[in-house]
Amino acid sequence: MLAKFQSAERICESIREEGYIYFTATSAQEKRLVGYCGVVPEEGCLLLSKVYVHSGFRGRGIARSFLEELITMCRREYGFDRIRLTVNKYNDVAIAVHKKNGFTVIDSVKADIGSGFYMDDYIMELVLPPGSTR
Repeated sequence: MLAKFQSAERICESIREEGYIYFTATSAQEKRLVGYCGVVPEEGCLLLSKVYVHSGFRGRGIARSFLEELITMCRREYGFDRIRLTVNKYNDVAIAVHKKNGFTVIDSVKADIGSGFYMDDYIMELVLPPGSTR
């Protein structure tokens, strides 16, 4: 599944053809990529499609920095008041992190994504207070 959706080729394709924007985090000390997230504007909200932080770098505020940048982008560049994402129903750690950052579960979805894979996800949403960047 990673090769299908997270390969360098697929990421470049999503930027070129679908309007995705990616943010990256690097470790200056180790000189390597340690995290990234991908977003795309969609139907009155910013869709946070991907957010990954290398396990050795979690808990250092990387995901929080991504979210702060997305909140600013959401308001200033698109005029949206919400950020949405999907998260696997059984990914308790990610669900807890998103809830800690103000997201709430608004729906659930189970979708066939091909090649024998299914997404069994919650749809979560962060509604921004009026007139704020947070």
